[in-house]
Amino acid sequence: MPFKKGNNEGKGRPKGSENKVTKQFKDLLAETYQALEEKKGHGLQVWAEKHPTDFYRICAKLVPQQITGEGGGPIEVTQTYFLPDGTEISFP
Repeated sequence: MPFKKGNNEGKGRPKGSENKVTKQFKDLLAETYQALEEKKGHGLQVWAEKHPTDFYRICAKLVPQQITGEGGGPIEVTQTYFLPDGTEISFP
């Protein structure tokens, strides 16, 4: 069957959308991380307790590698000092 203009079948996932299995695995990792803090017990938690370095290494790979400030701009850092007399001094 020839391609017809306007046919969207077979285009795949929309750009930027997550693979369903990847999302499920990330959700399971997040749940396991919480469970480690609360000491619940399920399969991945047992493994994570025996291999915490490996588990946290996997979790670290899921954290965004690039962080931006408000509106996608640069991150703004402000240092604030409090003097003994109560004066507050801030530097951008």
